[in-house]
Amino acid sequence: MSEMYRFVALVGAALIVLESNVSLAQQCAIDFDFGDDVIGISPDPEEGEQFELGILGEPYYDVLHILLPTFVNDVDESFNFNDDTLLDSVALSGTSLTNLETMETLSLADIGLEVVCNNNGDSGNPCSFLGGQQYCGDLVGTPTQAGQFQLDILTTGYITAFNLPFGQESVYGSFVLTIGISGCTNPAANNYNAEATFDDGSCLIGVLGCMDPEALNFNPEADIEDASCLFEVCPGDFDGDLSIGVFDLLHFLISFGCISECEGDFTGDGAVGSDDLLLMLTYYGMVCV
Repeated sequence: MSEMYRFVALVGAALIVLESNVSLAQQCAIDFDFGDDVIGISPDPEEGEQFELGILGEPYYDVLHILLPTFVNDVDESFNFNDDTLLDSVALSGTSLTNLETMETLSLADIGLEVVCNNNGDSGNPCSFLGGQQYCGDLVGTPTQAGQFQLDILTTGYITAFNLPFGQESVYGSFVLTIGISGCTNPAANNYNAEATFDDGSCLIGVLGCMDPEALNFNPEADIEDASCLFEVCPGDFDGDLSIGVFDLLHFLISFGCISECEGDFTGDGAVGSDDLLLMLTYYGMVCV
């Protein structure tokens, strides 16, 4: 039976995204094309495949698909079972996570993730999966901790042999989940982030400063606008805080469409229309002295 139990452990590894204590906020579609295979998982760590890279603080979603065989001998003919020996089911009984840098043992919840089972209603336990069927699961959440993590899965597999049911718990660890930190990874950039492990394309390389010639602090050498421009007058500063912000824009929008004695009439035509709106959007963000 030990060979069968090793197979059950392999199948259980495919159920990393499945737990019984989960919400049904997501549910993947059971639609992966395994071709003519009678057993398979995707992604498959034995083929060098892993879950998608996660980014700290950003919503995460990935799907794992699994195809379970009907018969034990469909897995390996060297198993000394009758040709009609069935793989009854495989159920997930737990998961654990290990930070590969600190070797700290965690749960998925500790890093902001959860798993959602989809067994297509084949069992009252959504994380119990029948032989001969395809299933899938969602790995979802918003990562709260960066790092590389090994995913260990505790499963219980069941077969019927010699007219008797057999069940065995097994632990399998094979997946590596990477949660990175998004940011600029170029040390030459103005906004270099030494903690970033994933470059998000935000790097700014050049001279920061005010690029508006109308501003009091205009910097002719600047090639990256840093929103520092200062202006002597503040058209559109309705709340008098020497800047043009959200409350000023809301105040302007209230007067939009006015046709007489209009406070937001910047063009001097006696009405507040689209031309005034364009000017208001140009003024937005100004800081005055």
